[in-house]
Amino acid sequence: MNGEYIQIICTNMLETKTAFGVRTDDGSQVFIPASVSIITKLKLSDIVYAVLVPNHMAPEKTPWVAVNIRPKGTEVTPEPIPEPKIEIATIDARVYAFVEESGYATTAEVSREVGVSVGDTRTVLNRLFRHGCVIRADVHARPEQARPSFCMWAINAAQFVSDGTAHDE
Repeated sequence: MNGEYIQIICTNMLETKTAFGVRTDDGSQVFIPASVSIITKLKLSDIVYAVLVPNHMAPEKTPWVAVNIRPKGTEVTPEPIPEPKIEIATIDARVYAFVEESGYATTAEVSREVGVSVGDTRTVLNRLFRHGCVIRADVHARPEQARPSFCMWAINAAQFVSDGTAHDE
């Protein structure tokens, strides 16, 4: 991709302003983070130009993530824009990548590694959990606890056990 702008159409937008679109050149799906759609004031059915990067969280469903958007009609320079650095990549992708690399991690460990507050990290991890991208293990230090002492996160259940296989109880 090398930072080039690709034309996309916004096809779906959630109340959170997280959006989805399609590339006009090949019809593949594009994830548009709320942070990008809010800044650019994206609306449903808008045709825009976007810098796309591979989606490492759900490439089989949505192979691209828009990291920058320009409205249609905006002058687009023919020369490539430098590849986005990790600092401007979505926090979701950074959180997912760390969980994937580490095997499993607590919310606090992910927070420290990604450099985001524990509260924001917890929000991202819960969103990834709701979308089926990660799994969650709640650890209770005492039987009477209503809330877990901490949560552990992984890509699949097998990563929580030493022999790499998950067992049903």
